[in-house]
Amino acid sequence: MGLRRGRISMKPKKLVDADDTLGASEAKKLRHGLKQVREGKTRPWSEVKHDLGVGD
Repeated sequence: MGLRRGRISMKPKKLVDADDTLGASEAKKLRHGLKQVREGKTRPWSEVKHDLGVGD
């Protein structure tokens, strides 16, 4: 952001970084996880914490 001749100029932030893209193996893991969610093969985090003996 800058001020010049009584006007404010703003530079938009970079929304996507090149390092933020998924590799092939990461995309495969993501698709697998999404499939498990759709099939209802997930457990609530509170249940997992309870089973592990940690919690709030």
